[in-house]
Amino acid sequence: MLKLRDEVGTLTKVAEMLEREELERIDYNERNAVKGNKFNMSVACLNKECGTVACIGGTAYLLENPNKFAAAQAYVNNHDTEADAGIDALYFPSSYSGLKGVDDGTFIVYDFITPAEAAKAIRRYLAGEKQFWDHVTISEDSDG
Repeated sequence: MLKLRDEVGTLTKVAEMLEREELERIDYNERNAVKGNKFNMSVACLNKECGTVACIGGTAYLLENPNKFAAAQAYVNNHDTEADAGIDALYFPSSYSGLKGVDDGTFIVYDFITPAEAAKAIRRYLAGEKQFWDHVTISEDSDG
């Protein structure tokens, strides 16, 4: 089972990158034309010739394992959800972890999560909070 070697340190680095706006949010529909390194919570990890788009988990895995794009996607989608229930809720926000608004079980709603909101969720997760996504409300008219 794929795991992060230094969960706290690596997630802290991801939060810092998001806070410094090093990872700009890209619209889900633009993911195949990515240029540079981008952020979108609905994409585990997608590498294209001109750049990479990834979610929190994909970005974290790539920080520890540069250029391991398929492994980053596998890490996000195939980690042990029972043993890693907390981190699973960080990678897959739902009403369980505090996400408010549209919660229809699809990844498309994650498209509207901003880098700043994701950074705050990481900080709250690392602080041991259970509802680390409750500062985010997804609505039908969210524009990202």
